[in-house]
Amino acid sequence: MSYKKIQEIIQNRERMTNKQKELWDYIITNASDISILSASQLAKNASVGKATFFRFLKDIGYESYLEFRQDIHNYVNANINSNYWQTHALIKKAEDDKENFLYNSIQEATELLGNLMTVGLNESFNKAIDLIQNSEEIAILGCRTSKQVARYFENLLIPLGKKINQISTDEHLIFDKISTMSPNGVLFLIAGWPYSTAIVQAGELANKLGIPIIFLANSISCSISSFADVILLIPKLDNRYTVIPFVAVLEAITNDLFSKNHEIVSINLKKIDRTLNKYKQFTW
Repeated sequence: MSYKKIQEIIQNRERMTNKQKELWDYIITNASDISILSASQLAKNASVGKATFFRFLKDIGYESYLEFRQDIHNYVNANINSNYWQTHALIKKAEDDKENFLYNSIQEATELLGNLMTVGLNESFNKAIDLIQNSEEIAILGCRTSKQVARYFENLLIPLGKKINQISTDEHLIFDKISTMSPNGVLFLIAGWPYSTAIVQAGELANKLGIPIIFLANSISCSISSFADVILLIPKLDNRYTVIPFVAVLEAITNDLFSKNHEIVSINLKKIDRTLNKYKQFTW
């Protein structure tokens, strides 16, 4: 089952013309529907002529629509499995196999973290660090299963001393907070498939406002991946959802930033420690 070409096209989107980008964004956003559409139907739905559509296929390396549709189908199957069905499959398998959940979960997590480090992730990681270093404000957004991960990231960054705008806590004010962000800020989106509408729309708004976007995700099958400044793509399990790789990357980002800003971080940590001791917030 191959979909490598689709991933390469997504990564090389910026080389397309504006018209090609519009067509590609429509295709990738509606990827799950393409397997049931003919070339004529897809062209019509995307508001382009059939001849234009076939020229586009040839430009991105496809000689036939059938080949393209099969690759899209494979890509969807590999990347678009809802958390519900993943969990359902895991429970059913456990019932059949009498699985040891503790052992298997630890083993799966270990293998997942072993697959985390790639050349692409390392390059994107360094770009993300540079963006955050040079920003006046870090806005953090995670919805649904990613909300608590986003809040954890906020807590990690407190000693850094930068302005942190946590916009995950009230989904009704997401657009208000993005609209009033500093022009020198950065929006850090944290999302696992399936993506919420709020995450996608928040990314689109930030993009329109010219706000840099860092996108930490376990799938690039949504429109955000086509315009995010940095994509931190992490592996995912086929049978269930997990936040482990998200947390690993966020902690690595924090450690790197603390190392680069060790003087201010040290000062702030001492201030925090004195305050917590003064108000007796710990029992030793």
